[in-house]
Amino acid sequence: PVDTTHATATCSYTAPGATGPVTLSATYNGDPNHAASSNTLGINVLGTVAVSIGTSPPSLSFSINVNPFTSTQTETLNIGTAYTLSTTSPQTLAANPGIEYVFSNWSDGNTSLSDSLTPTSGTLSDTAMFNPLYQLTVTAETGGVPSTTGGSVTATSAYYTPGTPQPISATVNPGYYFKGW
Repeated sequence: PVDTTHATATCSYTAPGATGPVTLSATYNGDPNHAASSNTLGINVLGTVAVSIGTSPPSLSFSINVNPFTSTQTETLNIGTAYTLSTTSPQTLAANPGIEYVFSNWSDGNTSLSDSLTPTSGTLSDTAMFNPLYQLTVTAETGGVPSTTGGSVTATSAYYTPGTPQPISATVNPGYYFKGW
């Protein structure tokens, strides 16, 4: 049984989703055998924040706590709770053939494919940043048709950083001439 003659308790509460303190207080008024005492427990309610999560360029794949997406998501996240963001690299988009996207970093500075995001009230976004690589394909043609009859070309067909020079050479077979690139 509770001794309501000597003990009192008070409590104030902030509604869910709101930020601010919650205070719980208990007071014992004392009795002939025990001294009076009081205790207060403060709890900070952190609340939520809307965070935009996506990729640059848009439409590349990423996940939030293993849930996959290919478009920017605005998520209501709990402040102070860790979320796992991840992506893969390299990636391609059907709309951009010949371009491969290589992961660079998350906008919060993390350079790992997996990012632990613990939002604060000031967290607005986290974006997976990618750099484009462009495909170089070189073929020899005879009469406008790909062929090795008239000669050959040497170049490594691969994806390259824009502006990076790549060596290309042509070898002409006897009876043929080099017309141009």
